[in-house]
Amino acid sequence: MDPLERKQNALATNFTVGHLCKSRCVDKINDGGDDDDDDDDDDDDDDDDDDDDDDDDEGCNASEVFIRLMMELMMMTTMMMMMMMMMMMMMMIMTIKSLVTIEEEEDEKKKKKKKKKKKKKKKKKKKKKKKEEEEEEEKVAREILLRIGYGERFGDGKEIRKRGRKRENVNIGEKCIKEERNEKTRPPPPKLVAPVFAENAALPVTGE
Repeated sequence: MDPLERKQNALATNFTVGHLCKSRCVDKINDGGDDDDDDDDDDDDDDDDDDDDDDDDEGCNASEVFIRLMMELMMMTTMMMMMMMMMMMMMMIMTIKSLVTIEEEEDEKKKKKKKKKKKKKKKKKKKKKKKEEEEEEEKVAREILLRIGYGERFGDGKEIRKRGRKRENVNIGEKCIKEERNEKTRPPPPKLVAPVFAENAALPVTGE
């Protein structure tokens, strides 16, 4: 005999004994205390049949209840597992999204830094070119001014405009002239001499 079956049998016997006692007490009260042998025999037979049916019903009910409880527990555990899996999946998706967004932001920052560096390099190159051009223009203006006698002959670089020079060169020439005039150590201007061109140089010089 299994322990479960023993327990079920013990419960069934206890239930049947209590049921019989109650039924007899009720019969005595209803009959007024008169007990016949035939009635007792009939009651005993009926009680035995009822006890057998109750034992079968109780065994079936207990097994069904146990099975139902187990099924409910299994369902609850499966539902909990499913919920946990869903939560884990959501957490994984959120972490992946956050990592992707962080990588995209870093890439954008790197691109912006590269663009800024390129712009700075371009600006530096432009500034260098401008400085070089200004230095070259200043050199040209100084050379022209030295040739024409510091601008006194042609009126502070006006002749430079007539010859097709840029306005910037003229302004630079004027600045150079002012600087040279302010200096006391400026050498005296050369004497005015007619320019000698290459064509005239090739011609023979006469006594006239």
